[in-house]
Amino acid sequence: MKTDMKASIMGKGCLTATKYFLFLFNLVFFLCGAVIMGFGLWLLLDNQSFIVVLNNSTSVKVACYILIGVGAFSMLMGFLGCLGAIYEIRCLLGLYFTCLLLILIAQVVAGALIYFQKDVVSHFLFPSLGLLGNLTAPRLCFASPGSPGGRTAAGGSLRRNASQHAR
Repeated sequence: MKTDMKASIMGKGCLTATKYFLFLFNLVFFLCGAVIMGFGLWLLLDNQSFIVVLNNSTSVKVACYILIGVGAFSMLMGFLGCLGAIYEIRCLLGLYFTCLLLILIAQVVAGALIYFQKDVVSHFLFPSLGLLGNLTAPRLCFASPGSPGGRTAAGGSLRRNASQHAR
């Protein structure tokens, strides 16, 4: 009988610790959502920020609205989790779990679509890169310590260009 009572006390202690850890986790989630939403609002509403430099680009405004939406959703999820954890409301915890499961499924699907549709996504996200053609950034090559002369063609041309500009 004494061991059953001891197990019951330990079980309640574990449940209480789990409840408070879930509360703290969701509180951090709520605060991070508030920071993300605040950052989006700051970018959208501050007339002195770098958004003015970008000439009120629509893609920057869309990014601001996305930040605001993601932050608000994170705050809602954190609030539902905190409330459900503290008051042990099964309906809220079920809603919280369902939303987290839907987010996980959406992330996996989005990741798979991005991976398998790289070309479509890159043309959609970066349409102006098509104007550059096959222009690529210069690559710096460093010779391995055992190579003869210790330099490559790219390294030699960089040194020649640097010495010409130094004159």
